[in-house]
Amino acid sequence: MRSGWLVCLSLMACAVTVLAAFVCDTALAPLAHAQAAPAAPEFDAASVKVVDRNSLSGRGGARATGGPGTADPGRFTDNVDTMMGLLMKSFGVESDQIVYPGRNSGDFYAVVATMPADTTKTQFQAMMQRLLIERFHLAVHHETRTFPAYELTIDRGGPKIKEAVSPPDDPPAPAGRRTIYFQPGVGSITMRWQTTGDLAGQIGMALQSAQRIQTQDMTSPLPRVVDKTGLAGRYTFTMEYAQPGPPGFTPEPDSPAAGLPDLFAALRLQLGLRLDKTAGVPVDVIVVDRVDKVPAAN
Repeated sequence: MRSGWLVCLSLMACAVTVLAAFVCDTALAPLAHAQAAPAAPEFDAASVKVVDRNSLSGRGGARATGGPGTADPGRFTDNVDTMMGLLMKSFGVESDQIVYPGRNSGDFYAVVATMPADTTKTQFQAMMQRLLIERFHLAVHHETRTFPAYELTIDRGGPKIKEAVSPPDDPPAPAGRRTIYFQPGVGSITMRWQTTGDLAGQIGMALQSAQRIQTQDMTSPLPRVVDKTGLAGRYTFTMEYAQPGPPGFTPEPDSPAAGLPDLFAALRLQLGLRLDKTAGVPVDVIVVDRVDKVPAAN
């Protein structure tokens, strides 16, 4: 009888041991998974400082230099920037995609950071986000909102563009670049060896610029242009149009802008394309929940 009790107790002890091991493994599994998750990339070194606004008088041409895709990919220098500018660089979005109550605070910052020379643009943005989280305690959330939009389509008479047969001798201008004559009210888009998708981006920039000039509103959602031409080749695009001015602006009768069509008409007349207004497109918007005005010490 005594031996039976001993066997029973031994079996119970083994069962408890197996159960404890199972519970331990189950509890630690999520922790092990979390510990195995890769950490967000960070800069090799970074300095963030507040810029005294009284010292800005001689920095009218200050701009960010270096970083991925530049001649100095391992060093990013931004001597004068606002928090809005830093947020745009961190998330790779336009200003109308950021909801930030302090956008007009008038605070300026200087950022200098180093990174491996082979850092990608996506990695750079993740590094910038981490920097803002660590130094400014940035907290954000994402929302999907509907923005005004147009579709770039082929006009009834067909396209008036010729497909490029070979790349130009010199590299094409970046897709985000638009040329405007130094003449009041005259706009120009010149692109070589580019797609209609690239053209849609340029036209979107022109519409966005016109809306801001005419409304003087820097916060409302800006129109997007979506390529719906179905054209898959690369083309040369050249177009001139009347650039809208601020409220009350009227070009002089002898101005080059006086005889030019607006952007919508120029597309049809010069490129055989047109813009059709749509119900809008979904756009990812970053809403800032918290960000400090003064960064933590370097």
